[in-house]
Amino acid sequence: MSPKITVRRTMSIISVIAVILFAFTAFFSWRALGKADDALTQVNALASARAAEAPPQVVADPTVAATTADPPTAAATEDPAGEPAATVPSLNAQTQYKTRYTSQTLRIPPSCTSSVYIDLDEPRVQTESNVAELSYENPCGGGTTAQFSLQSDVTASAVPSEAVTPIECAEQIRTSPLGKANEPIRRGSVYCVKTSPNAAQTSGITWKMVILAVTATAQDGTVTLKASAWDIPQ
Repeated sequence: MSPKITVRRTMSIISVIAVILFAFTAFFSWRALGKADDALTQVNALASARAAEAPPQVVADPTVAATTADPPTAAATEDPAGEPAATVPSLNAQTQYKTRYTSQTLRIPPSCTSSVYIDLDEPRVQTESNVAELSYENPCGGGTTAQFSLQSDVTASAVPSEAVTPIECAEQIRTSPLGKANEPIRRGSVYCVKTSPNAAQTSGITWKMVILAVTATAQDGTVTLKASAWDIPQ
């Protein structure tokens, strides 16, 4: 065989091998590209599925205040009637009373048709009922004795003599107060009277302890009293 024929056969074999290698390379490249496309498709499908499952994001409006907590409730600090209750201190042997007035004479005129109101803060006879501590009534006949009654929130006690101290008065009122019934007026009677702490606070005046003695009762119904008073510290 001539050299030329041998060369031609060799070239033909090489060409066939080259074509086969090219075919294999093209086939595997096509397969790899197809797999890459499949993987990308699967990734996109998985991302879409997760996005569909995720809850929607809610963006809070910064201008709207949170209102999940209940609004605070104001504490009730006032009296239902509209007047704040006075803070009443405890009265004991250490309480320091201050003299307001001493031995003031009060004359209550006879009155058969209406009550006479007595203010022990000044003191004053024939005052308005809303500032008075006592009201005096004289039935004028029928054998009924003149009498007085305590106004609202005023407390009192009968005591043996005017020699009692404010400290003793506080103890007597605590342990032996007068009842709500009217008290007959008799010469020689002595009373400790404690004014209303609420009325004192509302009026802007001092709370007082008063020693009140009935010094005379006249035939015409005139009653004479003697009063001494002390300020109660608050």
